[in-house]
Amino acid sequence: MGSQVTNKLSSLQDKQGPSIAFTDVFGGTKEINDIYKICKVNVFDLFSPNVTKTLSVKDPDGNFATTIDGEVLNNVDPSKDRYLKLDKFGYYEFKYETAETAEYKKKFNSYNKTYMVEVLDSVAPTITFKSDFKTSASVNSLVILPDYEVNDNYSAKDKVTVRISVTNPDGVTSYLKGNSFYVNYVGTYKVSYFVFDEAGNSTIVSKYMEVK
Repeated sequence: MGSQVTNKLSSLQDKQGPSIAFTDVFGGTKEINDIYKICKVNVFDLFSPNVTKTLSVKDPDGNFATTIDGEVLNNVDPSKDRYLKLDKFGYYEFKYETAETAEYKKKFNSYNKTYMVEVLDSVAPTITFKSDFKTSASVNSLVILPDYEVNDNYSAKDKVTVRISVTNPDGVTSYLKGNSFYVNYVGTYKVSYFVFDEAGNSTIVSKYMEVK
C-alpha cells in the first residue's frame, strides 16, 4: 500500500493571527460633543477556538476615555456596542488587541489594530449686544460702544477672543483697547467685531455710524 497523504494542518503551521471584523462603520472626522458609536467587533482565528480580545480608547490628552455610561475604556471586551461623547478636540485612539489562547501561542499568534477619530469644531462663536448700537454721532465727540456677550458651543466665555476695529471715513483702521473712541471726522465710521473661539472659528460683525 502506498503512504497516505493528509492535507490536515497543525497548529505549528499556523502563521496567521486572529482576524477582526467590524460590524459597523468606524473612524473618520466628527464634531465636538458628538456621541460616537463604538461598534462591536467579531474576532475569529483559524485554529484557536478561543481568542482573547480587548479594546482601549484614549482621549486627545492621553487618558483612557469614559463612555456615556461611565465605563472606563481600558482593556474592555469589544464584543458589544458602546457610546462615547467626544468632548475634546484632537484625536481619539481606539486600540484593539487580540491573541490566540495559550495552547496556540507559537508564532504570529496575535493581531492588533488601531484607528483614530479626529474631533473638530466648525461652529463659530456668536456675539450679542446688550443695548442698541448708536448709528449716528456728532463730530469731535466720544462714542461709547454697548456691552456685549459672547457664546460658543465649546469654548468658555473667557476663552473667546474679541477684537474691535474702527475704520474712519478716510479708510484708516485702528484697533481699540477699550470700548470707546473719538470721532474726529465727518462721514461714515465702520466698527467691526472679530470674535474667535479656541478652535479658530470666527465671526465678524460690522456696524456703521454716521458722524455729522
